[in-house]
Amino acid sequence: MLTPGASSYFYRNFPNSRAFITKLLKFQLDELCSHLDHTCFVIADRVEELNDRLLAYRSLRRKGPQGVLTLSDARILPPSPLTWENFNTKTWKIDKTTIRLEYARLMVVGAFFSGALEFNTTRKQDVLLIGLGGGIINNYLTTMTNHT
Repeated sequence: MLTPGASSYFYRNFPNSRAFITKLLKFQLDELCSHLDHTCFVIADRVEELNDRLLAYRSLRRKGPQGVLTLSDARILPPSPLTWENFNTKTWKIDKTTIRLEYARLMVVGAFFSGALEFNTTRKQDVLLIGLGGGIINNYLTTMTNHT
């Protein structure tokens, strides 16, 4: 699925490659399925352009008889400069400073508003999260300055 901005970025930088680029902008990395209940977990990447900036995302989705549910969605960082040799999104690093899922953002804010975590302290704070956001909340908390 080509978005207008993404297609213009790629066609400017990678001319004469329409079929290849179309496939790269949104693709599935892996799919794991349960033989018991026919529920599948899909890992997919997508690339788009916003305000002449290249943005890339990796998502973990559960798909089953009830439909599709996004369990985790993270920004991934394209290398600079972007070339055909480094265009494999599997090797791109996760941007831990961004939380894309609204419920995960609310959980981080809630931890500070409720007083469970102190803001702007160097004192060690312990957090236990089980099964929430595919690790995006833990990743985000590790990037906050003045926190250990």
